[in-house]
Amino acid sequence: MRDWKARFLEVFASGTTVTTAAAAAGIDRSTANRARKNDPDFSAAWAEAEEAGTDILEECAIKRAMEFSDTLLLALLRARRPEKFMERQRLEHVRVDLSSAQEELENMARKILADDEDEAEETKQLTGPKTS
Repeated sequence: MRDWKARFLEVFASGTTVTTAAAAAGIDRSTANRARKNDPDFSAAWAEAEEAGTDILEECAIKRAMEFSDTLLLALLRARRPEKFMERQRLEHVRVDLSSAQEELENMARKILADDEDEAEETKQLTGPKTS
């Protein structure tokens, strides 16, 4: 590995971003990404550095959670013990019987049709028979 690679990995392993590590190594992040893609040894070292950096970030999060943030503490507990700390939502399936509603709609339709027929009959009686 060239000098920039060692510097990049060192800074990246401290919990920083790819952009910050690349800047510290004096390269553009695209150079680091290209080397990761083309160099299996560098790619493996990148994965190790990322894991080490994530461990550092986790330690910082735990410390901050215990000292300052109930929300962060709960998020960490949910990540580590989801079976115990995940929010539970209860979904109930309710079966609705619409058969009585169907009957009621049919009765209403029959009544409307009967009313229309009665109205038509009344109109016919008032106006008398049609003549052509």
